[in-house]
Amino acid sequence: MTRKKFTSKFKTKVVLQSSYDVQQALELKPMQTPNLKHFRKVLFWDTKLDKIDWYRNKRAVIKRVLERGNQLEIEELIKFYGKQTISKIVQSIKTSHLPSFEENIKRYNLII
Repeated sequence: MTRKKFTSKFKTKVVLQSSYDVQQALELKPMQTPNLKHFRKVLFWDTKLDKIDWYRNKRAVIKRVLERGNQLEIEELIKFYGKQTISKIVQSIKTSHLPSFEENIKRYNLII
């Protein structure tokens, strides 16, 4: 009987700890979107900024911002995704018809 009480108390503590861990993870969760005020609407002329899935479409977003973005937009992109993520995506992009893509990769040291 003592063992049952111990087991029940242990399970309760484990559940409480798990709940606490989930709460902490939610508080540390990365931003869902970058600061949209830093992006011109014309940059994403074919969609609404607030409708973009920034994780699912990160390859297209990164390519477009590096091709057509200004300094503020590129800096916000780096702040949101991080240089390591951008570097991986950039390496997977085979072609860009705009020279600004390569220029911005070099200017912001996005090849790690």
